[in-house]
Amino acid sequence: MTNVIKISHKLFNPNYYHLRDAMANENIRFIYLIGGSSSAKSHSVAQSIILDTLQSGDNTIVLRKVGSSIKNSIYEDFKQIINNLNLTGCFRCYQNIIRCYNGAKIDFSGLDDSEKIKGISNYKRVILEELTEFELYDQKQIRKRLRGRKGQQIISMFNPISEKHWIKTEVFDKENLTEAPNHLYPNVKDVFSGKVLNEEYTRVAAKWVNSERTVYNPRTQSYDRHPADTVIIKSTYLNNFWVVGSPDGTYGYYDRQTIADFEKDKERDYDYYRIYALGEWGSIKTGGEFWYAFDPSKHKGKIEYNNNLPVHVTIDNNVLPYISIAIWQSYYKDGVYHDVQIYEIAAREPFNSVTKAAELTAKYLLDIGHTDKVFLYGDQTTKASNTIDDEKRSFFDKFREKIEESFVVEERIPNKNPSVSMSGEFVNAIYAGAINNIKISINEKCLESIDDYILTKKDINGGILKKRIKNRLTGQTYEEHGHFSDTKRYLITQLHSDLYTKFSLRRKHNHTQEDDIMYYDKSKIEAGEYRVEINLDKNNIFSAAKYFVKDKKVYICDVLFTEGLYDTKNLAGFMADCTACEMELNPKYKWYLFELRTLVKMPVIGKKESTDFKKRISAHTDNVRTNFYFPPDYDYSEEFSRFFNNYLDYDGDKSCEAVNILCQVCESEMRKGNLRNNV
Repeated sequence: MTNVIKISHKLFNPNYYHLRDAMANENIRFIYLIGGSSSAKSHSVAQSIILDTLQSGDNTIVLRKVGSSIKNSIYEDFKQIINNLNLTGCFRCYQNIIRCYNGAKIDFSGLDDSEKIKGISNYKRVILEELTEFELYDQKQIRKRLRGRKGQQIISMFNPISEKHWIKTEVFDKENLTEAPNHLYPNVKDVFSGKVLNEEYTRVAAKWVNSERTVYNPRTQSYDRHPADTVIIKSTYLNNFWVVGSPDGTYGYYDRQTIADFEKDKERDYDYYRIYALGEWGSIKTGGEFWYAFDPSKHKGKIEYNNNLPVHVTIDNNVLPYISIAIWQSYYKDGVYHDVQIYEIAAREPFNSVTKAAELTAKYLLDIGHTDKVFLYGDQTTKASNTIDDEKRSFFDKFREKIEESFVVEERIPNKNPSVSMSGEFVNAIYAGAINNIKISINEKCLESIDDYILTKKDINGGILKKRIKNRLTGQTYEEHGHFSDTKRYLITQLHSDLYTKFSLRRKHNHTQEDDIMYYDKSKIEAGEYRVEINLDKNNIFSAAKYFVKDKKVYICDVLFTEGLYDTKNLAGFMADCTACEMELNPKYKWYLFELRTLVKMPVIGKKESTDFKKRISAHTDNVRTNFYFPPDYDYSEEFSRFFNNYLDYDGDKSCEAVNILCQVCESEMRKGNLRNNV
């Protein structure tokens, strides 16, 4: 068998060339491939390792955090790439192991238990797929265990899902990184023609290397120069020729569906788009979020302290993982209350005592030159007497006394804590725009708070899920999320106590409560034919519901809920997978109906606008409540969240638009005999 293998550059993406370049540099210890999905990170790693195994005879181990996920993920990529490279004669694939004819092997394993790390010193390279699933402890152990051979490397791939993840805070942020050229021109050639490939064939989104440093050599008792040992390669779907096509247009594939899907994310869930399309740091929603209407792309920004306003300090007294202190300001402009979080203090050990936390707060206020009043908010239980304190002062009293050494303080603790579920609904309604005279925003530098607002989950009663975790080093257990979320609830409900009371009473008196909503498991319900029901203009609100009917039940899949008429081309895209559409409209909008019919292939039936929609709602609300099911992850979309708030706010007069379109669906399906009347 010849030792020279020539493979066309038309099989590779830019990631491959940068990875091979880093693998050839024995000074490089850590290689990180970061970026969006569909950027060919895993594919390029598999190509590089397969060819390196064939050429060098070195062993590699590929790890995922959970072993059961190996077989159907990167292991299959390796097998497929061996076929694509016509190397089936050189490799044999067994259960979670690939052997090369030269004696080298590629092992695949899970790291369910960090003890499995022992013994990896026999490998030249360790591949960590989905690095975000690993713990910092895992990576530290791998670094220590991989030793004794020259040029050993750890190659990691991941999507940057959270700015608070240890990869960023404990690795990237602690390195002195400099930007490197993001292409390899003129160092890569066509192996057959010898022609140098242009920049775009090797261009990735970005590339960084760390700086060299000085280390002490205990053997020689002198200081040595330690060269750069880390390279970070960032890529996006735009660097994948099997998504956007090759630079010369002669190979690869232009994937219209994938690109259209990214564009949909850009419109509906920009933070998801930032992470999975652009490969930027952020946090994603996974469903069941307590703050389901909070959208970082819309509700965070650059917010500075205003020295003409008082500050509102709201605290949560849990000491683990930290004492939470959020600092806000509020002002009224053009008929709208603007509540802005300007700063946060996560008082961790050794500052997680009431005195130290209060000192940090006072220092911040003094440092920014604040001289106005300070309003204090918090949990009613923080005012309970403390038997440990000689004077039986409460947590809140001790905090307040420290702040009063420098500022005039006004206490705003309620006599009774607000309902967790109701206060959450109130704030979500503000975020979703259902309460249009209050706006909430947060300084983009408040990373702990933003992370908490995204990751805090809802429990089965609509409250905050208080999930406890255990610190592996200290053995201490604590509630991981929800602390800054609590500070926000305390503040907003007190700051707008009158509006909150009205909101609570209205929700309590509604015919449909949040507990009445029924959800369906997408993995267990096989969808039928999708249909669309549209109401063109109810109180200047365009509403549409996409659904399917199964076993006399209606399953709502998606909604549109916007002010004014929805663009017909975008509506046609929303309806693309549907088989039928009915639309209720005023005769003045016939042109809209005709225009839509030219854009879609399905029948679009126009219906006269209801003469008495309140009577229809009264007749069908109970049927909707007992026969309609909604997706549990509806809160991925601000539009769907706004729809839900409108549905729950209907009081027989106001906020009728969402319940109207649902009753319109109910009426249509009952008329066809597809839905039984349970009233």
